[in-house]
Amino acid sequence: MYFISVYHVQCTPVWLFLAVFLCIVVSVSTPPIPGGGTAAYTVLFLQLGIPDEALAVAITLDIITDFLITALDTFTLQMALINISSKMKRIDTNTLCN
Repeated sequence: MYFISVYHVQCTPVWLFLAVFLCIVVSVSTPPIPGGGTAAYTVLFLQLGIPDEALAVAITLDIITDFLITALDTFTLQMALINISSKMKRIDTNTLCN
């Protein structure tokens, strides 16, 4: 929505419905690999008529924020594993706390 306001893309109810539909389809079909978001942004921006300059900015921001999101995901995964192991009584809390 930010890019359509900056680049003055016409936003009609049909365009908005198409945008939501495409976001759902592309988010489900995006491969979970590095660079998968690049393909998703490219499809969305081309189909919705958003200029290429906005695509370059979106991909750059995605790459930068992906580093932070990956670090946070890795940390929360480890916390979830410790929590599940503790509930299953499969973890030695004395060893963990020392």
